[in-house]
Amino acid sequence: MLYHFQEGHITAPLHVTDRTMHLLAPEPGSGGMTIAISKDPLEADETPPEFLKRQLNDLSRQVSKFTRSEIEPAFLGAGQKIGGSKFSVSYKQQGKTVYHVQSLFLLPDTRQVLSLTFSLPVPFTDEHHKMVGDVLGSFVLRE
Repeated sequence: MLYHFQEGHITAPLHVTDRTMHLLAPEPGSGGMTIAISKDPLEADETPPEFLKRQLNDLSRQVSKFTRSEIEPAFLGAGQKIGGSKFSVSYKQQGKTVYHVQSLFLLPDTRQVLSLTFSLPVPFTDEHHKMVGDVLGSFVLRE
C-alpha cells in the first residue's frame, strides 16, 4: 500500500490498516483549542448511528461525570457537504473537567468514519463554536 502523509509517502507492508491520528495542539500557554483528527472503520454490519452509540458508551464507562449534549446534524466541507453528527461532551479526567465538541462523518464510498474532536480546558463559547464550524467547513476531500 502506498501510504501518503503530510511530509511524503511510504510503501507500507501488506495487512496493515491506516489508523491515523493527527493532533493539532495550541501554542503553550495560549489556552487555545486542540484538534484531534482520526479515522476508524465501522465494524461488520455496523451503521454510523451504531458506531456513534458504541463510541459514546465506551467513553462514558472510561471517565467520570460524563455529560453529553443532544446530537445534531453537521456537515464537513463547503463543497462536498459530507453529512455527519456533532455533539458536545464534558467529563472529569485527572481531576479536571475536559470539554469537547465531537464530530463524526462517514467518508464517501467507504466504511471509514472521520472524527474531528475539538478540546478546551474551559466551556465552549459562541466564538469557539464558530471556529469549529469554520474548521469543518474548510475540509476538502483528497481525490
